[in-house]
Amino acid sequence: MKIAMIGWEYPPFKVGGLGTHCYGLTHGLADKNVHIDFYMPKLRQKVKSDNKNIHIIEVGESEVYPYDRPDDKEIGGKFFDAVYRYNELLVSRIKGKYDVIHCHDWLTMKAAIAVKEKLGIPLVLTVHSTEYDRSGWIYPNQWFIDIEREGMQKADRIIAVSEFTKRVVVEKYGINPDKITVVHNAVYPIGEGEKRNLILFLGRLTIQKGPEFFLKTAKKVLDYEDARFVIAGIGDMLPKLIEQAVHLGISHKVIFTGKLTEEEVKHIYKISSIYVMPSVSEPFGITALEAISWADEDRNVSTWLGNNMQIACF
Repeated sequence: MKIAMIGWEYPPFKVGGLGTHCYGLTHGLADKNVHIDFYMPKLRQKVKSDNKNIHIIEVGESEVYPYDRPDDKEIGGKFFDAVYRYNELLVSRIKGKYDVIHCHDWLTMKAAIAVKEKLGIPLVLTVHSTEYDRSGWIYPNQWFIDIEREGMQKADRIIAVSEFTKRVVVEKYGINPDKITVVHNAVYPIGEGEKRNLILFLGRLTIQKGPEFFLKTAKKVLDYEDARFVIAGIGDMLPKLIEQAVHLGISHKVIFTGKLTEEEVKHIYKISSIYVMPSVSEPFGITALEAISWADEDRNVSTWLGNNMQIACF
């Protein structure tokens, strides 16, 4: 079998959990002798795979940042232009004989639909999150919702990363539940390390992930306990979060790491005592699984966020 898979990030160049998901998925399929051409936006440095069954194909002239919000004034029209251009180039670039086309989330849906029709092959769509999740369920953008709905309607099969996501797809997008299969995320074990008095937030710095609530809680904790708080990741909220830490008077206790490499991510998990996931909406947080993979009996990971109650069952 040969699959044309369309994504937007792949390790070591990734922003969110989708890159981790795509890496694990492509390698799992490759181990079963499935051949995958993985299409993604062009980056400054070429992405390669050492697996003979995985071929990374970069498309476009510039990088695309799919987590940026449409109201970000600094990108505005340039962002949408880049998305349209990426999809146009994908349609012209994807040729040859494939058995299935598999796309991930909204950024790739337009191209996937066109390639499905061009090549006459089935389309599989994996829904990692929806516009409702990314907006924190506050004023979701109809432009994204319309793209997502069209992609879901045209897909032959839909993979949802959780029962929660499946419910959103059915109730908010009007999709027949019979064509949706839930396949939960998974991670490779990280192992343990020497714990330090660190409390960790790791994720995209966007409204969906709730990093501002992490800082508000840090302020309350520091009124009673001495600890260091680490915010690991990048995103559009970074400048606001730095200002918030200063305003709360806790900037001397908060470390902003910026973007981390794969090895640095493993290290920060290993040395942190507590992992906090204050997401406003979390379809299926891979970071929760990664945190669990280094938790021992005295450092269990839990959350009150409805959907991630599924994670605790595994």
